[in-house]
Amino acid sequence: MITNDALSYHEFSGNIEKGRDREKGKDRDRSFRFMEMSRELLAVMDFEGFFTYANRAFSAVLGFNTDEMLRIPWWDLVHPDDHADSRRIYLELKTSGARQEMVVRARHKDGSYRVLKCQFHSEIADGLIYTIARDVSRLRETQALLNSESDIFRLVVEGSFQGIVLHQDLRPLYANQSFAGIFGFSSPQEVLELDSLSGLFSPGNMPAFRTDRPGNVKTPAEMYNGEIHATSLDGKHLLLRYSSRQVEWDGKTAALLTISNIAGPGEDAESNLELQRLEAVGRLAGGVAHNLNNRLQMVQANCALTLDESTIPASVEKNMHSALQAIQSSVSMVRRLLSFGRQELLNKREYSLADFVLERTKTIQNILGPRIDLFLTLAWAPKVKVDLDVLESLLLELCTNAREAMPGGGRLEIGTSLTEVTGEFKKQHPWIKARRLTTLTVCDNGSGIADIIRDRLFDPFFTTKEPYRGAGLGLSMAYGAARQHGGTITFSSKPDKGTTFVVYLPACD
Repeated sequence: MITNDALSYHEFSGNIEKGRDREKGKDRDRSFRFMEMSRELLAVMDFEGFFTYANRAFSAVLGFNTDEMLRIPWWDLVHPDDHADSRRIYLELKTSGARQEMVVRARHKDGSYRVLKCQFHSEIADGLIYTIARDVSRLRETQALLNSESDIFRLVVEGSFQGIVLHQDLRPLYANQSFAGIFGFSSPQEVLELDSLSGLFSPGNMPAFRTDRPGNVKTPAEMYNGEIHATSLDGKHLLLRYSSRQVEWDGKTAALLTISNIAGPGEDAESNLELQRLEAVGRLAGGVAHNLNNRLQMVQANCALTLDESTIPASVEKNMHSALQAIQSSVSMVRRLLSFGRQELLNKREYSLADFVLERTKTIQNILGPRIDLFLTLAWAPKVKVDLDVLESLLLELCTNAREAMPGGGRLEIGTSLTEVTGEFKKQHPWIKARRLTTLTVCDNGSGIADIIRDRLFDPFFTTKEPYRGAGLGLSMAYGAARQHGGTITFSSKPDKGTTFVVYLPACD
């Protein structure tokens, strides 16, 4: 990208002539020093392709010194595959003088190639071509690596609500749109044009991000976490929570930094952070469900086509009907995922929580098994406006969680009641607007919840299960479902005494 503050070609050519005179003994003036200090790659070539001037930035990008640049023809630097386009543009410049643009690969002194985005303008009378370029190699390399990755990688990283940046000692290699947006950049490319990320963060915390800091990240599996103050492009103060981990990128050591905006001035930090977590898992759940839904439709269509055949054996027909039933069940699950991912509107209706529990008693007992006793304490309470499929998913998740806390058997109690919103409750849950809440309580006498994991219980992807036994989405989805309905979930627990989850939903007036 050529920035707006780049020199005009007329200023550029005039300054070159002044520079030549000064090289003969005249004093340097301010404009020539500006050209030498510019981050833009500035050069002048004759119509034969030889450099008559190249500033320090141009020479440095290609690894040559100034004298070496003046002895190398442009055609020796251009990648062979780019020769044809370069020759065509040079012909246009020699005959019409019209401004031309192109992206070209130019050879570095070490034999590798840099990708340059160039703008050319010629002065036919002088026989000179003026060039302003920008090194976009890092951006192209990053895009090439990303393009080689799977769709799910782009779904998670590029669609993440959290800001993600990959860097080597604070020099950015990749940034997603969320990272750019947090600081007020219009695109990730603007982040990649920074020489260092240090100008974005408070200097006192910068060592936490450096890949060369001893003890920062001892192994790739460990993560460095913290909070930091930062400033956006428009000068606003930001309070960020971050995680930094050492990774390997294209064969080199780098650091992967993720950030989330905890709160701005006057905002509730914890509430803001919860919303961001839910948004992150919602995007992932919605994207995965969308892809799964497409595949289920294909399977369903093939099953239906098979059933239409008149010659299929009876055993195959029976299996096809079983497969279709399983697909219908999966479609219902996908719809709940899409709803949680905010890609489908909730189908809300007024319903009694007590009736809702009674109608699902058999399903709950099947989940709990024969060694867990189920007790119902269903007090009268106003109806709630809910999506029954989403609420069923929430209830069954809490029941499944209780069953796993009682592997040797136990007692599960499910109750409903009405509660009034107090000032303290409102302060802790500022998004709740209702004055009265209908509650759904699920209480077990299992092993309880350890203190060390309480703060992370509703975190997306957090799980205490063995690998491959759980994705850590169950409780976060249940919490997200309650929030989507304008409510919340709280819990209390004591080791070896059990756990009580309380789901709060706005009561219908």
